[in-house]
Amino acid sequence: MPPIWILATIHKYVYLSRNRANIPKRAAIDVALLRLAPTIPPHERMAVVDHAVDSRGLSTASSETAAWLSLVAYVRHTFTEYDELLAEGYDADSARHFVAARIDKILQTWGASSPDAPRLTKLALGVGEGEIVALRLVPTFAVART
Repeated sequence: MPPIWILATIHKYVYLSRNRANIPKRAAIDVALLRLAPTIPPHERMAVVDHAVDSRGLSTASSETAAWLSLVAYVRHTFTEYDELLAEGYDADSARHFVAARIDKILQTWGASSPDAPRLTKLALGVGEGEIVALRLVPTFAVART
C-alpha cells in the first residue's frame, strides 16, 4: 500500500481535475437555469446547479435539459411531501402525481413557465422531434426521474 501522502495527492489531483472539467458545464447549466427560471433565489439556483453537475445521469445531457430536470427534482424533493409519500408506501408515479400541483406553483413563482419546458422534457424522455405526444406542463414534470 502506498504511503498516505501519495494517496492524498492522487485524490486531490483527481478531485481538482474533475471539478475543473465541470467548470464550463457548470457555467452553461447556470445560464440555462437562469433562462428557465429567471427569478429563482440565488441559494436555490446554486443547489440546482450542484445537483445537475453532480448527477451521473445528467452527465451527457445538454445544459438546458440538465438544468430543467435538476430544477424539477430539486423542487420535488425540497419543497413537497414527495419523500414522505414514498416512505408511506406510495409508488414514485403516484407520489409525483400528488405533488405535481405544488411543483408547478413553485416553478411558476420562479418564472419557470417557459415554452421550452415541454420540449426539454420530451427530449429528456427520448421522444423524437417529429413524434406527436400529448404533453401538459405539470404531468411531464412527474415523469422525469432522478
